[in-house]
Amino acid sequence: MDCNEVKAYKRSQIFESLENGCDVRYLREFCITTFGLMDNEIRRRVWPIITGVESKSEVCYSEDVLTTHHSYHQVELDVNRLDSLLPPDLDSAEKDEIRAVMMRLTVSLLLDNPHLHYYQGFHDICYIFLSVLGENEARSVLNKILPQRFSLFMEASMDSTVDYMQLIFALLGYLRPTLTENLEQVGLGPHFALAWIVTWFAHVLQEMDDVRRLFDLFLATDPLMLIYLSVAIIIRSDEEVQSTTADFGMLHHTLLRLPKKHPVEELVRNSVRLYSTVPPDLLLTLGKQRQALSDSKNVRHKKQMTSGHRSNVKWYFGAIFIAALAYVVYWWRITFKEASGVAYVILFNQMRLLLFSLWIWNCLHCITFSASQSGPSSPTGPSGSTFSTACTWPGYQLAAFADLNADRQMDVVLVSADGTQLYASVAPSSQSTFALAQRSISRTLPNPSLLLSPGLNEPIRSVAAADFNGDSVVDLLILTSSNGPYTAFIAYGETGSKRGSFALDKSKPVGTFTSQPLVCDLNSDAIADLYGETSATQHMIIYGGNVSSIVNVPYNGPKWSSLGYSAFGDVDGDTIPDVLILVEQGGQPKLQLIRRDVSSIPGLPDLSKAELIDLPRQLEAATKPTLGLFSLGDYDSDGKIELLLPACTTSGCRDGSHIFMYDFELTEWTSIDIIWEPKGAHPSYSWSLAETPVTTGLTVSSVVGPTVGDFDLDGRPDVGVGLAYWSGSSSPTGSVPAVLLNEGVQSSTDRLQFRAFLLSGASLPEGNAHVRQLAFFDHREKASHWFGTLDIFVMSLNEALDKPTVSLFLQQLVNDFYFIKVTVLNGLCSGPQKCPDNRFPYGLPVPGLSSSFITEGASGAKHVGAGLIGVQSCCSALQLPSIVFGLGPFANYVDRLNVAIPPVSRKSRLFAIPALVPNSEVFVNPYPHDNPNGWTARLFLQPLYNMKVLYIAITLICVCVVLIAIITILHCLELREDRLEKQREAQRFHFDAM
Repeated sequence: MDCNEVKAYKRSQIFESLENGCDVRYLREFCITTFGLMDNEIRRRVWPIITGVESKSEVCYSEDVLTTHHSYHQVELDVNRLDSLLPPDLDSAEKDEIRAVMMRLTVSLLLDNPHLHYYQGFHDICYIFLSVLGENEARSVLNKILPQRFSLFMEASMDSTVDYMQLIFALLGYLRPTLTENLEQVGLGPHFALAWIVTWFAHVLQEMDDVRRLFDLFLATDPLMLIYLSVAIIIRSDEEVQSTTADFGMLHHTLLRLPKKHPVEELVRNSVRLYSTVPPDLLLTLGKQRQALSDSKNVRHKKQMTSGHRSNVKWYFGAIFIAALAYVVYWWRITFKEASGVAYVILFNQMRLLLFSLWIWNCLHCITFSASQSGPSSPTGPSGSTFSTACTWPGYQLAAFADLNADRQMDVVLVSADGTQLYASVAPSSQSTFALAQRSISRTLPNPSLLLSPGLNEPIRSVAAADFNGDSVVDLLILTSSNGPYTAFIAYGETGSKRGSFALDKSKPVGTFTSQPLVCDLNSDAIADLYGETSATQHMIIYGGNVSSIVNVPYNGPKWSSLGYSAFGDVDGDTIPDVLILVEQGGQPKLQLIRRDVSSIPGLPDLSKAELIDLPRQLEAATKPTLGLFSLGDYDSDGKIELLLPACTTSGCRDGSHIFMYDFELTEWTSIDIIWEPKGAHPSYSWSLAETPVTTGLTVSSVVGPTVGDFDLDGRPDVGVGLAYWSGSSSPTGSVPAVLLNEGVQSSTDRLQFRAFLLSGASLPEGNAHVRQLAFFDHREKASHWFGTLDIFVMSLNEALDKPTVSLFLQQLVNDFYFIKVTVLNGLCSGPQKCPDNRFPYGLPVPGLSSSFITEGASGAKHVGAGLIGVQSCCSALQLPSIVFGLGPFANYVDRLNVAIPPVSRKSRLFAIPALVPNSEVFVNPYPHDNPNGWTARLFLQPLYNMKVLYIAITLICVCVVLIAIITILHCLELREDRLEKQREAQRFHFDAM
């Protein structure tokens, strides 16, 4: 078949696919294979489908609004230089019309995405889509793909773009190391490919058909395909590039012209072949290795510069000392020459002046050195970890964590500083398979975008994520309050094309509560319920579901505390979640524990079984104690749940910071030993828990933190808190985020011990001296690990400007420890096809879940642990809908992992998974709820980034080689003995015959 016949056959196949249901996979294959989509008629139908765009009306901006954008003038200059892309047969009027449409389209896109910044070359992208789809369709498609495919290039700086282009040399170095070395010796970086990357080759190629062919490829494949195509172009011109590597200018000019020299179809085939040979995961690993190598070189260079600077300082002060000594000798000689008493007096005065000057200099040096060493920074992080700042968002407050689009990437819900609007940072998807991928190419989370502007009468004080109507989509519970009761609203998540948006009727609040209500699941249907106090004599339960039901019951017990602390989790090991509430009785705070059993599951919590737990004696004796939010976890690694309570017995927490642990089995409090002074911190400071600054904003714990998680993966839960540092004044100098590492039960005291560590390398924004919120987080796309290693979100305050700032600090874990990450779905749908938008509800918080594990430790003893999921929703607890069990340095199989959901009868809903591989993430779908044998588990393994696995593999290979060598030698010796034996037998036969 000739080319025309191939195109005609392919065209018929495409139209047949479009007519028979539009299978996206086939359409993407058509985009990739030879000739692509061939013409604009097909592209107009296929491009919106493969990008997931559904028809919708876009906001039409007036000319006055368009001209107010800060990039309008630059866009106008670039669009006026668009003649090279326009068809040559157009007259001036037609060109002016196209320019006007281009201006409107480009600036509208910038207004639609205010967090993105215009760059020169983006107008080329807009023109290609405009020439194929028309203005309205082009805007819809570009709005869909901008966050995933162009946000990296549209940041405030080009740093991320440069890092992305370094992948070109990472891949080229893997495939052509000699060529890469020659390019780097000349001093050439990947900047020559900037126009290739940011314009998708639209600014480089002359033929528009070739450009649109490449757009077919890029839209249908992984965003990293830009890297593969760039490398394919360089490799195709290997000989030409090698012949000009001696001259930088000639080489740079040659590389710029390479895309024009080769047929596009050949380059496409080569890039697809490279994609199969070096998958994206391997490419990203190569990029990380290259980045690590570059960072180590930079560190060595800085050390050399620092040592050189110190050497210069030493020579400088040495010269001063020699000059001073020469000055003294000079005057000494004058004294002996003149031999007069006046000269002695002059000498004495000069020496005294010199010594006094040296003393003053020494004092100033000491003061300067002390000032340079001041501050709470510490060179030692928890378990030697270091931290780097991933993103900083001024003007926001942390509200909740949830996977809004069910892509296994945790998203962040935020509230504006004035408490009127909700924003979200939606992490791009990291799932990648050939021709179906939508890979994130950004190392940081995207800037927050507007999620919901509810227009409520009171500021937002709390946000909790859960599924309140049973559609397996994230909903948001929003609590508003000025200074009185809390008014509750539920924003229901949308599905389909509106996924990621929320519907809220501000005229219909679900209830008004005296304190923050508890998100729970009292009827064990995996749909969130709401339980709270509406007055001193009445409680309310709102059962979630397609049609919610409200039950009001009388109440005559102690009043809920205004702090709003509560929890919903299994504390006695029967898989039935219990209820914990902080109440006030006789002016004293107490913990109310409602132990639930099977008989109480369908109805209200049985208040007749409520236990009142007195607080520790130290807190009862304090005049005005400060109570932090309590948290539940297996802190002593015995497989049972305990309660941890941070509190202060003195004003400001100075010299009165405590953390207590309550054992539900022994029903007693114990004090935990805390080493408050962080390791490596400046000794002039004293340390304590930090009280939460200011009362405005979201309602949070009175003590900064706590957030719970196994931060160093040693198998013991750690606690993140804010630490205040004092330098002698009556008020703290400031507060910083810290981690209290769990060092286990000490044999000398038979009590738990925690040790404080600051976050080495993490610094708060300038002017922010106080921490208000912090939460552990698992950012999957950090450079150190794929998932499992906890990072930390911190919200700090600039009190002078009354402005909050949210920062994410990524942890670079030094210890090579292992873990298991567990996520439990709601079990309301059997498979992705039965779930909304054909997606499992990953990252949907479900209240009342529990999990535990048992394995063998390095010493041979059993290692057990337990944890709860979906425990707390109050006070901006910021809990992840998953749990990470650290396994320590011993890479053994996990003998058994147990997952439980609340039962509705005496039959437990418990699922056991045997022999789990460490460093993996487990998703359990408990469908159907009452048949654990039918539940399914999906296991995702972490890529083998650590060297220990490689060392073990090399050792095994070496052992096998040695064994093979020994067996070969022994076999050769045996053959030799057999041959000698045969010769002796032959000689013996001849002798007997004679």
